[in-house]
Amino acid sequence: NRFSLSSDGSMLFLAGQESSVISYDIPDLHQVQEYYGQIESPESIGITSNGRSLVASDSYVDGFEIWNAQSGENVTAILLGSHWNDDIKFSPDSKTFVALGRDNNIRLYDVATSKLITEVPGSSFSYILANPKFYWSEDGNKIAWDGLNSNKEKILQIWDMLKKSKNTISEDDIAFN
Repeated sequence: NRFSLSSDGSMLFLAGQESSVISYDIPDLHQVQEYYGQIESPESIGITSNGRSLVASDSYVDGFEIWNAQSGENVTAILLGSHWNDDIKFSPDSKTFVALGRDNNIRLYDVATSKLITEVPGSSFSYILANPKFYWSEDGNKIAWDGLNSNKEKILQIWDMLKKSKNTISEDDIAFN
């Protein structure tokens, strides 16, 4: 996801060439702003539904960069060591984002504090599908994602934020497309 659209469709956020994320207005595609920080090569970009925060992940520096999307101010960098972040997705209330690391673990972060909320226990798969998709429930209390178990069977996992519990559904339980 080297780009992201604002929830109202008026802005495009695109990974830049030199360690940056660039915003453009739509439909004219005039550059509005360029966001710089510690990231070297943005790989996944997300914008909160309220349009206030922008996050980009970078596997080269193993972390995230968070900006104020309106002012361009660099809020923080989250450097994680060896987690190699591949994908991010914001909760519907824009307060949390979920991240998939190349270690195949799912982590949740607080947008305001940049702190790790939790690492989903047992979220490590033998293999996460290429370009996995995260889905938040409308109330923001559940997150779902797909992957393969050790037998290479497709599975879907659902994390309940309130109960702090996970359900796994296998390909034998439902039909996957």
